[in-house]
Amino acid sequence: KVNKKLVLPDEYIALEFKGMSGAGAIEVDKNLTFRIRGLNNIHVLDCFVNVDLEPADGVVDFGKINSRTIKNTSVSETFSVVMTKDPGAACTEQFNILGSFFTTDILSDYSHLDIGNGLLLKIFHNDGTATEFNRFSQFASFSSSSAPSVTAPFRAELSANPAETVVEGPFSKDVILKITYN
Repeated sequence: KVNKKLVLPDEYIALEFKGMSGAGAIEVDKNLTFRIRGLNNIHVLDCFVNVDLEPADGVVDFGKINSRTIKNTSVSETFSVVMTKDPGAACTEQFNILGSFFTTDILSDYSHLDIGNGLLLKIFHNDGTATEFNRFSQFASFSSSSAPSVTAPFRAELSANPAETVVEGPFSKDVILKITYN
């Protein structure tokens, strides 16, 4: 059903350009408009979480790695994502926090990030399942009665890329942690 201004029930005019012959003199459907639809699917929460990493500097340091040893075995280090409810918010509803380890760099597959020196990075959830880069998965669930803080532990693993030669020397790779509410 269309209302008087030719705007659907879940549609809002966000921007409208009107002609020079008098602002508002032309009906809405005659003007150039930018409309937003689907806003009825948005639900506003009365809570949010602060997200921190452990270690606090956000760096997973694998230390010195022997190029001969890494060919036969992987090297792992742990880190955590700590999510804490805002203490000043009501937090009356249940909600989930989803996270994604995001990169625009080359992926060997969805779970292996090419470091560029003959090594591959893989990140595991606490239950041992591999995360998929650039895809969201559940990190935590909060409710009014849940603990104020949830720690999601992860394990980062470096292994040799079987198709490449490991190049010795310092290396680093940035991965962005994206968070969304559900």
